[in-house]
Amino acid sequence: VAAAAAIWAWAARSVGAGLLNDPSGTVAELLCYGGVGAVLIARRPDLPFGWILGVAALADMLVVGVGMPALIAADAGRDVGLAAWGIELGVLQWVPAALEGVVNVRFPSGLPSGRIGRWHDRALRYGIGIALVGSYLGDSVTGDAAELVGHPLTVHRVIDVTWVTSIGDAAIVLVPVVILLGLLAGVGVIVRCVRAVGIERSQLLWRAGGAAVALLLFPLTALGLTPAFVGAVEPLVFVATLLIPVLRYQLWAGDPVPRRRRLGLLVSRRTLLEAQEDERRRLRRDLHDGLGPLLTGLRLNLDAVQTQLATDPQKALEYLTTAREASAEVIADLRGLVYGLRPPALDELGLAGALRLQLDFLAGEAGPTVELETEDTLGLPSAVEAAVYRTATEAVTNVLRHSDARRCLVRIAKLGPHLVLTIDDDGHVIGTWHAGVGLTSMRERAVELGGSFAASSGPDGFHVKAVYPRRGA
Repeated sequence: VAAAAAIWAWAARSVGAGLLNDPSGTVAELLCYGGVGAVLIARRPDLPFGWILGVAALADMLVVGVGMPALIAADAGRDVGLAAWGIELGVLQWVPAALEGVVNVRFPSGLPSGRIGRWHDRALRYGIGIALVGSYLGDSVTGDAAELVGHPLTVHRVIDVTWVTSIGDAAIVLVPVVILLGLLAGVGVIVRCVRAVGIERSQLLWRAGGAAVALLLFPLTALGLTPAFVGAVEPLVFVATLLIPVLRYQLWAGDPVPRRRRLGLLVSRRTLLEAQEDERRRLRRDLHDGLGPLLTGLRLNLDAVQTQLATDPQKALEYLTTAREASAEVIADLRGLVYGLRPPALDELGLAGALRLQLDFLAGEAGPTVELETEDTLGLPSAVEAAVYRTATEAVTNVLRHSDARRCLVRIAKLGPHLVLTIDDDGHVIGTWHAGVGLTSMRERAVELGGSFAASSGPDGFHVKAVYPRRGA
């Protein structure tokens, strides 16, 4: 509706359209950012990209839906007290371009990468907020509108011609600073793409290409040398280079994260209780069907030993041998149950040591080269340690069973408050690849801890990426 209103005002040469610096660009932003943002919010509310695009579209909607009618009313001489406040919403037109920088800083995981990325993200967010509030309190847009209509406007705000507007006009200098930070975010995407490997590089490649195009066109755009259609094409290029990797490389549907905003806390507790009940049911079944008969047989053999010991020592010795074998099976089953709850090697060797030992065992002497990159001490909650251990071993097992890879790299790295586990190999999937029970369990482990999971198979191998919270799991 907002896009249609902008097109109508533009075609009718309405004075309200004069509030738009680039009408075609505004229409393109409304359609591209609003449409793609709505789809991403509906399908992947855990990723910030849809919300950021939605805010960008909302900024344009306020300019078109409030700012343009306010300018038309002021031009008609109507003494509308709120018209001046509405006209000043024209400052929102630079917000979508600045928010593109926030997307670039956070792509592809949704979180800024590294310490520099986190500082860059904060500078952009705080800079946008301060510059927006400051420039809105100024009267630059109202002054430009008066020149546009050809006569002074009769509408004013209570803060006009006061020290507040002077400070607001001074805050406009922050706008080019924010735009510059956005350009640096585009450069950062390109640099991270060059340094990345595996699925992350494939994801970054599209966004890096879009950022490169924007960087090349920026000098021409700033000087006003680009054709009019460029402003309409730029939003389309941006959302395309954002949406394609989301769709193609499993940021879209590889991880059906529970939508906490919709489920609510009562539902979360129910999910947790159901998971606990399932675990109790499994333990009861294992104890009843496995350990129970073994202990019963052990007791019967010991009773037979007691009965035959005085009358037939040889027979008693045979029963005792059988009891000894049964006790060994009991011990093995107990170890299996304990291992099912938590691998003992995690407590004895730590995550890095236990994982190295298990990966070496899985690879064997003739298997592919399995490399592990991690810090020796990660300081993780026990639940996260177990999830990382089981996900890594399950993923490597999948590589050994279903791929002809010669090299597999397991990498564990800290990323702010999160821990990122990636498994990449250089093989090809044998037959048609599809998600099975193993991948489902990996995803469930990450989701239960408040993390995320993605997996994909491409011409360059199989890729798994899981993100876990380092604290408060």
